Amino acid sequence: MTRLRSVGLFFVVLFAVASSQVAAPVATPDKAKAQALYDLSNEPAVADFGYSTYNIQKLVRAIGMAYEYYDSIDTATNLPANIRAVGPTLAAGDKLRRADKADEAIAAYRRATAGPIDTAKLARSYLGQALVFAKTTDQRPKAVQLLRQVLRFTPDNADASLALALNYCFLLDWENALQVAQQTIRMKPNDPRPRYWLAWIYFHGLGDNENAMAAYQEELRLKPADDHALTDLGIAYLYTRQYANAVTASNEPYV
Repeated sequence: MTRLRSVGLFFVVLFAVASSQVAAPVATPDKAKAQALYDLSNEPAVADFGYSTYNIQKLVRAIGMAYEYYDSIDTATNLPANIRAVGPTLAAGDKLRRADKADEAIAAYRRATAGPIDTAKLARSYLGQALVFAKTTDQRPKAVQLLRQVLRFTPDNADASLALALNYCFLLDWENALQVAQQTIRMKPNDPRPRYWLAWIYFHGLGDNENAMAAYQEELRLKPADDHALTDLGIAYLYTRQYANAVTASNEPYV
């Protein structure tokens, strides 16, 4: 079941919860305040979640974060000795890709495969091409195919693995997104990024609040005060009616 939450609504609720006053004390003041200001039974129907206009801000933020991640990847670093000669060609492709010159970048990456067939060289070329295709909606299936091939050639490539998980996210293939995100965490257990996206998949894709909250908490142990994770964790608390925790998550880093 696909769900995306509205960040704007979250901050409206938390502001109201933090600033409202009650005349008489109650046993659970945060819950009483939140329920008095926002009846969760009035949420949009599940069918209204997903990639709708209602949640366009959330989707745009996620895609922007994914694109920043793609742009952080270098195809020309740590090359095996036998393919270092293609380093400048790969680096040129990276520069063109980050400048959004898609056709020129693809041409550069394909030039890098000239000469004898070598799987390490193919893996770098396919990774660069996939990162180009990943930025175009109708080309994401092609990005998935190339990234899967990269992982066949280089199974420990965590950059390709997380990029594949993100492409599955934006294709709404949540089960594969989950599997690949978990795979990436096994590759890089101390990297907060795959843990953030694992939580995002649970929360926005699978509607699994409990696993989402656990994953956000793990991410925040690695990257305290991550605003994106704190926001989503707070919303997850709100959806599970943990109102005091929701207020705390909006104001303090996770420790």
